[in-house]
Amino acid sequence: MDTVAVLGPVGTFTDEAARRYFGSSKFIYCNSVTEVFDMVERDVEYGVIPIENSTEGSVGETIDCLRKYDLYIWGEVYHHIVHVLAGTGRLEDVKTIMTHPQAISQCRNKVEKLLKSMPQVVTKGPTGKVLSTARAMEMVAQEKDPTIAVIGSKNAAQKYGLNIIAENLSDQDDNETRFFVISKKQHQKTGKDKTSIITAVKDEAGALWKLLGIFAREGINLTKIESRPRRERKWEYLFFIDFEGHKDDGKVENMLESIKESSTYFKLLGSYPRWA
Repeated sequence: MDTVAVLGPVGTFTDEAARRYFGSSKFIYCNSVTEVFDMVERDVEYGVIPIENSTEGSVGETIDCLRKYDLYIWGEVYHHIVHVLAGTGRLEDVKTIMTHPQAISQCRNKVEKLLKSMPQVVTKGPTGKVLSTARAMEMVAQEKDPTIAVIGSKNAAQKYGLNIIAENLSDQDDNETRFFVISKKQHQKTGKDKTSIITAVKDEAGALWKLLGIFAREGINLTKIESRPRRERKWEYLFFIDFEGHKDDGKVENMLESIKESSTYFKLLGSYPRWA
C-alpha cells in the first residue's frame, strides 16, 4: 500500500484530491506544504500539494519548495472546489469568519451578499495560523462560539460536527484547484504527458522572446508560464513553465538542451501524465 503525505488534517481539499488519485492508501497528514516535501524527502513514497487555483492563481510556497527540494512531480490532479459556510450557530449569529486566505478570496462576493456585508475575517485561531480550511473547521468546532463561522469543504464540516449554514459559496461555479503529486521517482512516458521546469533567462533585451522562440521552433505547446521572484537576487525573476510532452521525447530533449544553454538557471521539475 502506498504511503502518501498530504496537507491536513482530514477533510482538506488536498485530502480529497489525494483520495481521488490514490484511492485506498495510507495517508499522513502534515501541517504545511513544506512539511509534505520534508516527509517525501525522508521516507514517504508520495506527497500531494496544491499548485494553483483557477481564480486565485499559484501557491507560492509550492513553487519555492519545488525549486528547493530534490524531488520530482509524479502526477497532477484537477479537483472541483465547492465551499460551504459552517459553524455551531445560525446565519444570523455570524460576526466573524475564520478560514485560510485562499478560501475567503474565492468566496468574497457571495459571502458579502449572504451576510449583507463583509464580516471580520481571521486567519489565526487559538492554536495558531490557519494552515488549511479543514484546520479552521477543527478550530471552530473546538471553540463552540456561534458567532464564528468557517469556509471549507462539506466533508470537513460534517467530520467536525458543524452545521452547514450555506452551500455553494464559491464566487465561480467552476472553481478548480490543481494539485501535484511529488515523489523521489520520475514517471515514465505515457504518450499523454506534461513537463514542468523552472528557468531564468539572461538580463538582456529579447531574452524572454528568445526563450519562447525555442518552444515555437520545436512546435511544443506551453500550457503555463509564470514569473516568480528570484529570492537570492533582488529584482530578478524565475519562470515556472508547463508544456506538453515528456522529457524523453526527442524534440523535448532538444528543446531542453537549448533552454539550458540560454539560461542562467535551469531545473527540471518532472514529466508526468496529464490529468484526464
